Amino acid sequence: MTDFQAIMADFAVRQAERAAQAQSEIQRLKAAIIAPLRNAEIARVEIRFDGCGDSGAVEECVFSDVGGASVPCPEVTIDCAGEGDDQSLNSALVELPADLRLSRLGRGPTRWYVRSIWEEYTGWFRQDLTSELYASPGVSIGPILAKMLGGPDALAAKAEELRAQGALEQALHMIELAIAAAGESPAVRQIEARILVDLINATGGEGFDEIGWLESKLLDAREVIERTVGNLN
Repeated sequence: MTDFQAIMADFAVRQAERAAQAQSEIQRLKAAIIAPLRNAEIARVEIRFDGCGDSGAVEECVFSDVGGASVPCPEVTIDCAGEGDDQSLNSALVELPADLRLSRLGRGPTRWYVRSIWEEYTGWFRQDLTSELYASPGVSIGPILAKMLGGPDALAAKAEELRAQGALEQALHMIELAIAAAGESPAVRQIEARILVDLINATGGEGFDEIGWLESKLLDAREVIERTVGNLN
């Protein structure tokens, strides 16, 4: 088994664990939500969205009985916390109280929503780096840094070092610079794959969109590796 095959095998195991966790969470939420609806003689709930695809906000909820007649939504509080749940959401930016605990099946981590609200009020310029005012992203200097430091493999090696230390976000920044310099390098993309798998595992199975994005980037890395060194299955 190659190194990348081992990475993907570990990813498959963790992915199965997350799928089982998601199914368990769905059944727990159904048990918590459906009973109060039945007690209120609600047989059908229709939720309408104002977005496109799987994005958007809830626009209207319609509740109906078995005969199709509209009925009001009951004013009840549903406890969706699971047994043994840690009720504190640790984040670099915010900690939510227990009654605002997000489901494990939520779209993303708490910090995403905090950032969205912050930028809604303050705008895209964080007033942190002057370069934010201009179009070129930081990663655009990846090829220059790679050349200065001895090539993209040097950047990738540092990214792997940071990953091993548990500094996953810093490792991700570093490997993205290496990819900007040598996106077709299988060695660089294998280190990227390790970082992505560790980031996925670090979610604990929470955050649908975050996991989905990381998984899509992992598949991109795999495509490059297979194209450059042959099929790894």
